[in-house]
Amino acid sequence: MRTFMLLPALACMPGMVSRLWRAVLLIPLAALLPGGAAAAASDPPQGKALYTSTFSYLPLLNDMDVAPRSGEYPVPVLTTPAIAMQKGETRRIMGQLDFRMPGGHDNPEVGNQIECFDQEGREVPNGSAGSGTNYTGSGGAFQWNVSYLLVAEVTENYYCELQTYVNVPDPNGWYMTVLAPAQGQTTYGTWLQYSSSGEAGGQSWEYGIGKCNPDGGAGCAYVGGPARLHNPIAIDVFTGDIFSATDDATTIDGLVTFMITTCTSGSKSCPSKPDEHGDSGVRDGKGFAWLEMDQLNPNGTVCQPGTRVYSEVPGSKILLSENYDISDAQHHRPLYFHVSEPVSHLCGGSLMFSIDLHIQWTADNGVKIDGGEVNVIDSVRATKATVPDVIGLSQAQAVSAITAAGLYTPAPNNVASTAAVDSVLAQDPAGGTTVPDGSPVQITVSLGQTTVPDVIGDQWDAAVEAITSAGLKAVASQPIINCTDQRKLGTVASQSPPAKAQVSPGSVVSVQLITCPR
Repeated sequence: MRTFMLLPALACMPGMVSRLWRAVLLIPLAALLPGGAAAAASDPPQGKALYTSTFSYLPLLNDMDVAPRSGEYPVPVLTTPAIAMQKGETRRIMGQLDFRMPGGHDNPEVGNQIECFDQEGREVPNGSAGSGTNYTGSGGAFQWNVSYLLVAEVTENYYCELQTYVNVPDPNGWYMTVLAPAQGQTTYGTWLQYSSSGEAGGQSWEYGIGKCNPDGGAGCAYVGGPARLHNPIAIDVFTGDIFSATDDATTIDGLVTFMITTCTSGSKSCPSKPDEHGDSGVRDGKGFAWLEMDQLNPNGTVCQPGTRVYSEVPGSKILLSENYDISDAQHHRPLYFHVSEPVSHLCGGSLMFSIDLHIQWTADNGVKIDGGEVNVIDSVRATKATVPDVIGLSQAQAVSAITAAGLYTPAPNNVASTAAVDSVLAQDPAGGTTVPDGSPVQITVSLGQTTVPDVIGDQWDAAVEAITSAGLKAVASQPIINCTDQRKLGTVASQSPPAKAQVSPGSVVSVQLITCPR
């Protein structure tokens, strides 16, 4: 969760750590005796320095009227002060446009974008991002968000603008009103935010979705509609988008703006086959959209699943929810997502993440996807530490070395092994890895091995003594009833694990006695 303040603003997202115990090819651990050896662990260090992304916040001070024009001519709404940047430095620019439109006009188009310039006023190459245009003839209140990663090509000052426009064939003297926020408010209102310093790990992608041709073929991303009534599956808008956090990152933060268009009957923006459009007179489109950002293992499987973040468009306002409802046959309706996820350093050495956007149609018109923008930053970082190599040390020695490095050990993973008792068999992350100060290091500790004695044919007391002497625990299971041979009464008929099996100390040996009820 971000907390915003006026100039500057601090965005603070506490890191969290999930556990992944590295798999070790060893004999499985059996049940341990209650009150056995306690698993030593160290506590997380306190008061470690965190470096958190900070943002300057620039609000619109007063409501602003924007006159319609014939054509797409953007009007600056807010402009940042000079942002001094070194060559190669990255800053995140975020904007929100909150505006009100009068109703009764013929589908005015509205644009919202961020555009950046160098100190000579030249547009930065690839220096803009927009949430598209819209058909808003019914009027009402709207809120659109957009974000962009500015990368300095040379060392100099840069400026970024939040821009908008209204494009109508016949203006007729009416205006769009851009709304200012109440003081300190960021949920509603129009504002710009920009990084107060360089962002580590900044990465961005732009997705252009092709125009739907008559057969709905290549490049056209289409979801739902009458042709898909019996197969309303969700589609992943972009797949294979993998990126890496830096080794000092504790939190990843991502922003996504995508656009969708309702496929009303006769729409030229969607597949032209009649069964791909909605019924005549149906102007809405309904469905779900959600974003996922997962951390991956080295083999590409999910190590730490991310939280789903939903976006809803109920008529005329974007909210975080679980469905969208596009009204009035709108085109290029923006969907906005903001997600933050902790970085685990217990994923087998992998700091790779995947990011995926899913859209699911549920009712009314189908939806065409129009493309959008994605960017991520390492929003919380810490001072670095190097993980010591503790394999082969005793558990106490390992905990001491890890603690001395400014790290800590959760409760260890104990396994049966031919290695010496209490020796460290494995660790995650590996020795020599660079991690944020205060990170966990998961160790796997040997419990050694014990040979299960053969107690078949022994009386109960003798069996218990043999099992206990081996450092194991005897438990009687459901007895076998057999009255034909009195000499076998009270002896062990079977045992589990079997004789000579290698198990960890403290494991349970279940024995089955022969009885004859009287």
